[in-house]
Amino acid sequence: MTNTDTADAAGTAAQIESLARAGSQIVRVTVNNEESAAAVPAIVDRLEDMAVRVPIIGDFHYNGHLLLTRYPACARALAKYRINPGNVGGKRRDENFRAIIEIALVNDKPVRIGVNWGSLDQNLLTEMMDTNASLPAPRDTRAVVLDAMVESALQSAALAEATGMSHDRIVLSAKVSGVQELIAVYRELATRGDYALHLGLTEAGIGSKGIVASTACTCCLRVATRLVVSSPLRTTSALVAGAPAAHGTKSSPHRDAVKQLYVHNDALVGRVMAQLGDDDVLMVISDHGFSSFRRGVNLNSWLRQQGYLVLKEGADPGAEWLRDVDWPATRAYCLGLTGMFLNIEGREASGSLPPGAEATRLKAEIIGKLNGLRDAARNEVGIREVFDTSSLYAGPYLENAPDLLIGYNAGYRTSWDCATGVVDGPVFEDNVKAWSGDHCIDPRLVPGVFFCNRKIDARDPSLIDIAPTALRLFGVEPPSYMDGRPFAVAI
Repeated sequence: MTNTDTADAAGTAAQIESLARAGSQIVRVTVNNEESAAAVPAIVDRLEDMAVRVPIIGDFHYNGHLLLTRYPACARALAKYRINPGNVGGKRRDENFRAIIEIALVNDKPVRIGVNWGSLDQNLLTEMMDTNASLPAPRDTRAVVLDAMVESALQSAALAEATGMSHDRIVLSAKVSGVQELIAVYRELATRGDYALHLGLTEAGIGSKGIVASTACTCCLRVATRLVVSSPLRTTSALVAGAPAAHGTKSSPHRDAVKQLYVHNDALVGRVMAQLGDDDVLMVISDHGFSSFRRGVNLNSWLRQQGYLVLKEGADPGAEWLRDVDWPATRAYCLGLTGMFLNIEGREASGSLPPGAEATRLKAEIIGKLNGLRDAARNEVGIREVFDTSSLYAGPYLENAPDLLIGYNAGYRTSWDCATGVVDGPVFEDNVKAWSGDHCIDPRLVPGVFFCNRKIDARDPSLIDIAPTALRLFGVEPPSYMDGRPFAVAI
């Protein structure tokens, strides 16, 4: 969180830049008056000029419904709204809260709904206190307050959903200052729902005291509430050595975590094999491998440079989801992790490219330019080969596939900006996020693994062969329309 006056756009942007360069992946700013609300778009613009794209979260109290209504540019510029429903008015609290949710819906923004002692629904707290007092053995007052925080958060989330907010766009937070109390509150929240949770250990302290307290809460809750779910491949993908984000990790106490995880899982396979019967078949499979992700490639930027993608006059090239693309003048675009699409007439909403021979010629032209595309800054090949999906796939759903699949070289992948439809920025740039490994590259570079406790008759089994093989092992003949062919397993 910044500690500047948000109305000081230059000073706040400079502090956010420093936080981002130091590793902050999300930054909160206070939006408490009209001056700060008016400054938010300027802050975001300054960050864009500095090539800093960290999400900015607006922290609202008491007057958030008014500020977001009066300053729509602020509502659009923020990445998420941080609100405490108990702090948005007395008798009109629900009405004001709904107003914020409606603005979030218009701007497609998620909301973080927070509760603490100062922002509790006082009517709810009074009712729960009265009920507790009538019990033969009343509970401790603090325990009732914690229960009220859970209930208040869930009721606010329910109101947000009733107003139209999607379940997966809601984040709940309960601000508690005690480690044990925080763990108890979040365990209860996790038990009673599956909302995303933002851990709110308030007044944790600075230095080692704050680090120890925050780490204790995070570790306990990761295990107890399943806030983080990992698998060996996912863990590997986020911890690839040599990536820009891996700087300084050689001295980390978790530097051997991936190796330890594989040792653990290898032992697990051993225990399973020890329990197998004479006729049992064990297969250990991954659908792909992994490679490092050091450099991102923004092919929307490349398409724009080559004249295949055009923006509207006065457009914001940093807008996400191809928002300001001039579609009648655009012939190709990228969205997602490996696909490039042609703007085909009759298929796309504003298609400009006739299907047939002209589209085929354009695909060949783009393939010729992208095959072997070099990253001049690293003197490396960033793209090995581009594939025409019409020659790869067949069937009734071919039209749903991208027109071209990009076979990135090891160490390269679609940039984060390109994946979300941003056109601005360099074609090649460092990936500085912690997610420093990936598999969305040339599939020949990241083959999956296949282990079986019995011999098979296939020299090069494919992933799509596994399902029909499993069916045949269970005595079920695979249907003719199923992709893949069963291979024989020695029994």
